[in-house]
Amino acid sequence: MLGFFSVDNEIACYIYCSPNLRDRLAAKLAEYLLSVEAQMPFIKATGDAIPYPGSQSHQ
Repeated sequence: MLGFFSVDNEIACYIYCSPNLRDRLAAKLAEYLLSVEAQMPFIKATGDAIPYPGSQSHQ
């Protein structure tokens, strides 16, 4: 019997199991979001902006 391979699950597991990779990807995403001046969503209850991924306040 052939098994099914889920790319999404494998990537999620790899990132979850590798904090170093997760942190590097978060830093690259934050760098890109900052470079395009991306607007971050706000928390309705507090009015605070959600921080960029990888930022110190996001840890």
